[in-house]
Amino acid sequence: MFDDLTFSFGSNIPKEYLVALAVFLLATIVFWVINFIALKHFEKLSKKTKTDIDDTVIEIIKSLKPPFYIFLAFYIGISFLSLHYIADKVVTAILLFWIILQVSTAAGILVKFAVRNMYIMVRMMNIKSEEQINFFQSWFVLLFGLLVYCGSFQI
Repeated sequence: MFDDLTFSFGSNIPKEYLVALAVFLLATIVFWVINFIALKHFEKLSKKTKTDIDDTVIEIIKSLKPPFYIFLAFYIGISFLSLHYIADKVVTAILLFWIILQVSTAAGILVKFAVRNMYIMVRMMNIKSEEQINFFQSWFVLLFGLLVYCGSFQI
């Protein structure tokens, strides 16, 4: 079917664009299934448990919004194409920054979980209000993200 499509656009032939598009669509569907169907099932299961850790894991997964999934699927799809060096580096840098942001958000959720559920930590830090917890969480997330981002560039 695609044998007669031998011309190239950029440094890719149409067949490669179709493969990239198919991979993008497949990855988007897989991420959608994970995000909307599997997550709903796990939410129902977590309501039956007495622990909070499963609720925290679900909160972390919920922090991954659809634009992140779509961009990740886009990145996976275009990995099947030959891109210009600069374009490849820009897209990779955007993905790296976004992943660091998501990891920092997850770390912040874990910190909030630890602070709220560990009496010793609350006593040691003398944390008495939700405002103080959010303050510590915000600074932790900011510093963690900054360290990871700088470390990725070997700064």
